[in-house]
Amino acid sequence: RAQVMAQPDPTLADRVIAVADSLRAELVALGVAPPERVVTVHNGVTFRDSMSRGSPEAFRRELGLSADRPVVGTVARLAPQKGVEYLLRAGAELAGAGRPVHLVIVGDGPLREMLTREAISLGADVLFLGHRPDAAALMAAFDLFALPSVTEGLPLALLEAMAGGCPVVATRVGGVPEAVVDGTTGWLVPPADPAALAAAVAAALDDPVRRAELAAAGRERVRQVFTDARMVEKTLAVYREALEARGFGELGIVF
Repeated sequence: RAQVMAQPDPTLADRVIAVADSLRAELVALGVAPPERVVTVHNGVTFRDSMSRGSPEAFRRELGLSADRPVVGTVARLAPQKGVEYLLRAGAELAGAGRPVHLVIVGDGPLREMLTREAISLGADVLFLGHRPDAAALMAAFDLFALPSVTEGLPLALLEAMAGGCPVVATRVGGVPEAVVDGTTGWLVPPADPAALAAAVAAALDDPVRRAELAAAGRERVRQVFTDARMVEKTLAVYREALEARGFGELGIVF
């Protein structure tokens, strides 16, 4: 979410880049710069046609996860805006309804100790893995990727999950709906609502055919809109347009 501590001088920037259309609208509303100076360049991640989810069984063995429960995972900094506590509560709701899942939390942050205590108090089946440099590959072990954030820009972990063919359930915040089209490329739920999150997770796990269809559609959406190559191309276009508007003409840009 955009935060402005003091009213900026809009003449300082020729262009302001937002990572999602929703954030662009917020920046304009906050008066960060005139609308014509604020442009969207969506975040992008590496995408290869040969990408696959690897071996879920190998990761399950490595993590000591039993095969009798589905794995619902997330990758996030353990900070308030990521809403991981709502995923823990959703896991507890599923267990209480006789639908237990393994929750896998990849990432670290200031709330790790508090979240660990909450997981214990809830009696939730949670594995905290901390920082993992292989987080994108580790998603191969997930039957479902969950994004429980209460605020967002356009999270790279979500895009990486989709690029790897992992089905996703996410909250309807920030730029997330620009990637996750509800019922088409994934499932969307309200933020800070563990009951809704638990219901969406259960519905996704109950329908493996639908889950595979949405995962494939999500992967295709990343290929079309959210690749790192496309992000670089659009960023360079913003620089060139700004330079030309200043009268510098066609200049080569080298980084």
